[in-house]
Amino acid sequence: MKILQGQPKGQILLVAVAMMLLGIFLAALAVDASRAYGVKAKLHAAVDAASYEAAKALAQGEDEDDMEEKASEAAVNYFRANFPADYFGAQCSGPELKLSERKSEQKRRALTVSATATLPNAFAGIFGWESIDLPARSRAVRTDADVVLVLVLESSDALRDSCPEVKQRVGNFSERFSQRDDRMSLLTFAVGADPVISICGVYKPANNRPGAGTFNCGTGYQKSDFAKAFLELNLHLTSAPAAPEEAMKQAQAQLDALRSDLRAEKRAIVLLASDVAASNIKDETVAAARKEKVFIHAVEIAGSLKASTPAGTGNGRSGSEKLKRFANTKDLGAHEKGEPTGLYCVADGLRQLELCLEKIANGMTVSIAQ
Repeated sequence: MKILQGQPKGQILLVAVAMMLLGIFLAALAVDASRAYGVKAKLHAAVDAASYEAAKALAQGEDEDDMEEKASEAAVNYFRANFPADYFGAQCSGPELKLSERKSEQKRRALTVSATATLPNAFAGIFGWESIDLPARSRAVRTDADVVLVLVLESSDALRDSCPEVKQRVGNFSERFSQRDDRMSLLTFAVGADPVISICGVYKPANNRPGAGTFNCGTGYQKSDFAKAFLELNLHLTSAPAAPEEAMKQAQAQLDALRSDLRAEKRAIVLLASDVAASNIKDETVAAARKEKVFIHAVEIAGSLKASTPAGTGNGRSGSEKLKRFANTKDLGAHEKGEPTGLYCVADGLRQLELCLEKIANGMTVSIAQ
């Protein structure tokens, strides 16, 4: 101590060296920590994408084994697409998929995708920390749905020209649901009521509105019925003002006809109509459906797909505004907080129509659990 007291410059030198070593140590940790943070974020994004797509893939399975196989395949493909091999030098184990057991009373299905990335440290290894394990997991839920697809059809040269493509994209919508766990009904309205595929899978005249609670059927529907219906669909009819209103009433009747204890957790009406057709639907008709916890998803047929028909009678509001009100979107000043919030989407072309329907189908049944 006496020697050091006599040599203040030596003290400063020792402190400077110690501070420099500490700075190098902290810098090394900072570099490794930033690398670990980047890998961790990438890994979480990858398992989220994997679980979301795996839950979507459940709808394509025909039986339990097929569902798990398709979900597992989707999880692996989307994980690898979002987490490249040897990312920042990390070695990854997984992804591993765990599917919850399906019970008869359940109306939803959960799955978990997990993975662990082992990241070698660039600098911390000097101090004995050669690598760090970074685990990540994501849980997705697929909810069973009762869906009524309502097509309010109108004629125009543009729609006539694109008729096959329109039918194909609308038909693809039904393919996105599970013919084992979901139910689906098809209603088409133009001058009168076209045949409808019932939510219990049988054809019924649309004017024969089923009584509440009269349907006693299990989940599932036949995709082949929808393929046939869309093949025979006629889009060259002129719409009548009363048809859209009747369409919504029939759609609600289909959902209400299911016995209450058999209904899916998610109930929805998907309305495809122009702003003209929407102006002929009463607000109270749609509001009554939302009060029964039915989601209304509205796709406005516009642009090159829109029919050239006279303006509807309406109630002073534009059809576009009414479709947003029907969906109860959150950007409306009149948004009803206690009622389901649906999706409003404008389809001004074939590609946008496809994207609108895909967004509705995915958002209706699949979610990432927080």
